[in-house]
Amino acid sequence: MAADQPRRGIYPGSFHPLTVAHVAVIDAALEQRRLDRLDLAISQAAFDKAHLSEQIEQRVDALHRFADGRSDIGLSLIHISEPTRPY
Repeated sequence: MAADQPRRGIYPGSFHPLTVAHVAVIDAALEQRRLDRLDLAISQAAFDKAHLSEQIEQRVDALHRFADGRSDIGLSLIHISEPTRPY
């Protein structure tokens, strides 16, 4: 990777709820991988968690509050319509 390009990572998950463990993983990824930015990819739906779509606004709000003032955290909302099984 060229020295002038920012180092970015992505951390997908439902973040339901945002926990101390999530924060520890975020901080460790930024530090250990020397990332300039880590994008949190918030899934609307997840395997075996059909109830999550009802609470997406609350989860996004919580992550916005966590990331407020941090230029090293980005947020993205992803949509999974039907999880597919490889078999």
